[in-house]
Amino acid sequence: MFRKLQIETIESSIIYLKYVVDAASQVTVQVVNPITLELEYELERVNSISTALRSDQFVVDEDVSAILVNLALEGKKVVITYYTDGQINPFYASSNLHTFISKVLKWTSNRIVDGLYVYWDYKDCNDKPIKKIKAGSFVYNGLFHIYGGGVFDIRDWAPPTIVNAYRGYMFFINDEILTSHLDNRTNILQELGILTSDSMHDTVDAAKLDVMTKYDRIYSSEPLVICYGYVLLNGQRQYDYWFEYPPENRTL
Repeated sequence: MFRKLQIETIESSIIYLKYVVDAASQVTVQVVNPITLELEYELERVNSISTALRSDQFVVDEDVSAILVNLALEGKKVVITYYTDGQINPFYASSNLHTFISKVLKWTSNRIVDGLYVYWDYKDCNDKPIKKIKAGSFVYNGLFHIYGGGVFDIRDWAPPTIVNAYRGYMFFINDEILTSHLDNRTNILQELGILTSDSMHDTVDAAKLDVMTKYDRIYSSEPLVICYGYVLLNGQRQYDYWFEYPPENRTL
């Protein structure tokens, strides 16, 4: 029996292993830093393929020697450790085609067309720029919509209260947001969905995992993620902002 390590960047909810996995052996999936490959956190293995996976879980499909994950992890780099007798997995050869088809289908049904980013508006702001969300357009479930723009005021969204701690934010569109905030007469979305992490964290990745897990608890529909935001209360008790835009939702 051989122990194998397979490093993958998640681009699909299914990751085929290069070798046929030994069904009785231990399998681990660890999310790692994309540059240093240092461990960030480990996913929990669940046993039922029919289970709705959280973003911190995975399942092994032994029939095709593949790992199934929540697509909210798209773009993350993972290290998969498993055991095999050395037999090549015949399904691995088709994995590149499967990934490409999955990306094309997802992108054509859910994607950002233009706009929809956070920017600092310095006009008439008295040296305190306003954080605004740029108006834009998007496709969700194959339908084209327009977003009219808005303001992101951290005071309305539970800013961090501990120095050098991060609060995570997720800006998104989903079925529930469209049902609640779409003006059907003008086809303009009035508000985006915004979630805040339940806790403050020492790292950006922990804050991101917190808010992704919270989304899975609250909503059942697939999100079109605009961006992830991270706000830090620095030593001068001012807020530092970072925004991460998933590139797969904007370009193919």
